[in-house]
Amino acid sequence: MSETATVVQPTKPNIGIFTNPKHDLWISEAEPTLESVQNADSLKPGEVTIAVKSTGICGYGPCLPVLRRPVVVS
Repeated sequence: MSETATVVQPTKPNIGIFTNPKHDLWISEAEPTLESVQNADSLKPGEVTIAVKSTGICGYGPCLPVLRRPVVVS
């Protein structure tokens, strides 16, 4: 490992609540995982990870949702 390598510690599962057109609800592991985002191992050339700081829907505190969008690199 190089001196500049980032060590990513395992975290709790990223759990999401999902629904479908029939309005069924279920809980399942969501993607991407925090480790995947921190490692940037799933990014393709020209893609970046953007952290957007916002408030949660309940107004309790800040959330940091992660959005993945292709970015044109010139």
